[in-house]
Amino acid sequence: MVWHYTQNPGQSPLGAFEYFNDPTKTAYSGCHYCIGTDGQIYQFADAERAVWHAGGESYTQWALNQYANWTTNQAGKTPNWAFIGVEMCHLDDTGKPTDATLKASVWLAKHLISEYNLKSCNMVRHYDLTGKICPKYWVDNPQAWAGFKRRVRG
Repeated sequence: MVWHYTQNPGQSPLGAFEYFNDPTKTAYSGCHYCIGTDGQIYQFADAERAVWHAGGESYTQWALNQYANWTTNQAGKTPNWAFIGVEMCHLDDTGKPTDATLKASVWLAKHLISEYNLKSCNMVRHYDLTGKICPKYWVDNPQAWAGFKRRVRG
């Protein structure tokens, strides 16, 4: 699972969906799930389908070491084929998820771990793969990211 945040404060899941499906965009992007600030979870794509959410022009050394066979830019070998993408909506420039978003995120992570026989160590931030500051709050506050993972394991 790769965790992201919508880069526009106050954006709703509908707004994210419209952005991802805008035919005038020049870059592909999307996610499998989007969680609103009210805690509602929306599924945008089947988890078995590749959605462009985790690729990049380059990858962190950590990602190259962990996922060497998934992180090249060759056709069919991007993290997009291997990870479920989750976007979290937020209210301000900090990117901090609301309590409702966080609670729903924990529930969704546990559900996906159970459904797909994953491990909590399979959860990464977009930042961990590409170095992109995403999700911003969990990059700026690594202790909050660690706390989220503990809640999922707990």
